[in-house]
Amino acid sequence: MNAKELSFNEELTTSFFSEELNTDILLYLLDDLNASTETLSLTYKEQIANFCNALPDWYPFMVDQVKKWVLKNYDYNIEDCEIELLSIMILFEQDEESVFGLEFHIDNDSEHGCGVKVLDAGNKYEVLNIDTADVAFY
Repeated sequence: MNAKELSFNEELTTSFFSEELNTDILLYLLDDLNASTETLSLTYKEQIANFCNALPDWYPFMVDQVKKWVLKNYDYNIEDCEIELLSIMILFEQDEESVFGLEFHIDNDSEHGCGVKVLDAGNKYEVLNIDTADVAFY
């Protein structure tokens, strides 16, 4: 993803193709952020693009976190192929640390899924919260 070309449509969404996952991933800029009505700085766009481009680095760790959460909450050993990243939510303002919400489809609970709120601290990814998919939106 090229930060300079990053733009969102009227619904505040865009998508990018992940070669790692061989699929398009939706990217949402939440409408309750001030950033949703502001001109986005190049620095902000770079934070977003860098996180998306680093998917091969953070995705395996996040899948492991989802697997642990599913085991704890459903007493079920989910396989990687039963977990699908659906979307990435941008949860931070232009002058804040990079926090993203990850929405996962999980086969054993397709109604609720799994959400992970993650802090991107520059090549270090800290899980702030993990629960049902709605965690990814807040």
